[in-house]
Amino acid sequence: MHAISVIYDNNEEPEDYIHEAYLKNTYVNTYKHVIHGIRKEAEWFKTNLKPLEPPPTVTQPGRPKKLRIKELGEVPMSNGRIGHFLKRITCTSCGEEGHNKKTCDRRKELKQKLEKKAIFLFDLI
Repeated sequence: MHAISVIYDNNEEPEDYIHEAYLKNTYVNTYKHVIHGIRKEAEWFKTNLKPLEPPPTVTQPGRPKKLRIKELGEVPMSNGRIGHFLKRITCTSCGEEGHNKKTCDRRKELKQKLEKKAIFLFDLI
């Protein structure tokens, strides 16, 4: 049976079983005070204590990473070679940049012209 239905069967109210931490009054009382922001570093109080040091670094278990983590804006390289995205593709058929031999429009045009000549020569025979 569900807990609320048991509470109603006992002629009681479910609100009687709610902890006071979950009540609206508790929430309002908790956050009614103003929390002030932190001052600028120049306005901090000077003390004679040593400045805080970061905790000591602990070598993590497991195999260390092979490559270091690249900084923002640094070009990722694999195996010390320039990736294909940095190289300019040059067509070996026409010599222009931006496409390769397979996608060359001039090669396709030449191929179509040769096919037309072949058909014309075949018709003559």
